Amino acid sequence: VTAEGITEIGDYIFRNSVPESMNIPQTAKKTHRLLGYETAAILYAHDNEQHVTAQKYFRKTLEEEGVKIVDVETFGSKDSEYSAQLTNIENAKPDVVIVCSYYQEGARILKKMREMGMNQPVLGDNGFVSPELGKMAGAAADNVYVSSMWSAARDTAATKTFAENYTKKYGHAPDQFAAAAYDGVYIVKAALEAAGCTADMSNEEICDALVGAMTTLKFTGLTGKDMTWNAEGQVSKAPTAYVVKHGQYAEG
Repeated sequence: VTAEGITEIGDYIFRNSVPESMNIPQTAKKTHRLLGYETAAILYAHDNEQHVTAQKYFRKTLEEEGVKIVDVETFGSKDSEYSAQLTNIENAKPDVVIVCSYYQEGARILKKMREMGMNQPVLGDNGFVSPELGKMAGAAADNVYVSSMWSAARDTAATKTFAENYTKKYGHAPDQFAAAAYDGVYIVKAALEAAGCTADMSNEEICDALVGAMTTLKFTGLTGKDMTWNAEGQVSKAPTAYVVKHGQYAEG
């Protein structure tokens, strides 16, 4: 779960997903250094709080980087037609386009952009981070940049083994949330062991012991090395930048 404020809901909530407040500034800053763009347009789903929040972080970071926002357009998550918004963006002539949506809408938007001759680089939010984006959008997904805690493109033995086993079992490649869930099981296991929890302890005793263990735990898994957690339940780890090449994410 990447939404802001999740760990504030209760006293026993910890997560290993990186929120957009950590993800998006890296995407914006790194691509700005890499691509040197001066102007940007934003297109986002106005009825999804994740994407509303994401575009705010994009806008804030880009403005801090000195990038001029030349147009902002919105759409509904159930929309399938984006010609009007993309025409407005095309007329604004941005150097780069930010799209905040899930990969399903993102794939349709990318295909329409490329059909219209809009070949600018595209920056996506966390909703873009799925191997399905390249499958759905094909070549239209190339030149898309995102930041994520994990991708099946990560060049490690653990990632390759996990991706192969997951694909064999479920018939499709894992996304970042599958990897985070896998890590999550072993994070809980490590915390239980560190806390010395036993079967005769009450639920309350186990919860209290886990909270103490989580704030001192250091864990290395698929989605991060030496991950730690603060008292608010937020994980500390650095997202990785990715770019789509030939329909697949590669480390950027």
